[in-house]
Amino acid sequence: MYLPHRFEEQLSILENDLSCQAVYGWAEEWNQDFTQAIRKLGVESEVLSTDIFEELLLGRKGHFHTPTVLIRTSAFDTAGGFDENLKLHQDTELWLRMTFHGSWVSSGTQTLAYIRKHGQNNSRNRSTQSTQQLWKRVLFYFENKAVSPRQYNLMMLRLATAIYQPPAKKEWLALFPFLIQYPRYFWVLIKKSIFGNNSKHSHTES
Repeated sequence: MYLPHRFEEQLSILENDLSCQAVYGWAEEWNQDFTQAIRKLGVESEVLSTDIFEELLLGRKGHFHTPTVLIRTSAFDTAGGFDENLKLHQDTELWLRMTFHGSWVSSGTQTLAYIRKHGQNNSRNRSTQSTQQLWKRVLFYFENKAVSPRQYNLMMLRLATAIYQPPAKKEWLALFPFLIQYPRYFWVLIKKSIFGNNSKHSHTES
């Protein structure tokens, strides 16, 4: 449910900053009967626009929530829209592509929308297979993009942990069996590490 001020401030940001491709804010999750607020959902507002892409890969500063995102139509079209090969996580995959290519700005910590939590929209219902498919699609898209070796390694790690789900403190150990099963991603990382963005396997995106 959108709050009355949902678009006002975000539209103002887009109108005054032509370099900004999208604006994001915060939502508040409520129980099914709207009798109790559960938590606030969003990306921490102090994250710099230049750091958002990597922070989304790390997942440590929160996530965008679609009801609080306002994007330019031109930016959405340039990104290619949602990946219809994915049954779930289409928004997560799109936000990664869009934050890589353009500037995103926070509209602050004010709540813009309420989200009612119930059994049918609980993200915990997502399957391991759907999470694996998400990160496979992400790796496929960024294989020939000018991401840093660290960023590509983070993508491999996210897929590896989706497959092997090791204890959090030992998550990097998941890369070992993962690299045996998916050596292609390892060799792409090696190429990025050696040749950087000048490799014939990579190209710079504006």
